[in-house]
Amino acid sequence: VVLLQAVLLHTAALAVICALALALSTRMNFDAAATFCLVVTAAAMLVVPLIPELLSKLDGLHASLMTCLWYIMPHFEVFDLRQRLVYDAVPARWPVVGLSLAYGGAMTAAMLVLGWLGYRNKKFRRGEAA
Repeated sequence: VVLLQAVLLHTAALAVICALALALSTRMNFDAAATFCLVVTAAAMLVVPLIPELLSKLDGLHASLMTCLWYIMPHFEVFDLRQRLVYDAVPARWPVVGLSLAYGGAMTAAMLVLGWLGYRNKKFRRGEAA
């Protein structure tokens, strides 16, 4: 059961990353979009979980910027079941898994809408670069 939950949540995380890359590709070339997606994903996995701890040490403008970062960045920690999977722990409750999947679906939909907004007014001609 834990493996099934981990696969479902990992798939949701990958969907968010792919939708982010697609949204970025509407405004950047391939190299820039791939690099920026990698940076955003790494920051979301490494920095975002530490923001609540950092907020206790910051004040003023720095705290406001960290709070904005907290709300803007995707939260990949909600998809992480590695500890449960490796240490054979009890499965997560299904309502929690469902909420995590709903969050992943909402983030994916938001990124896809941003990508659609980026492409909707572009004019493409056959045989020419966009």
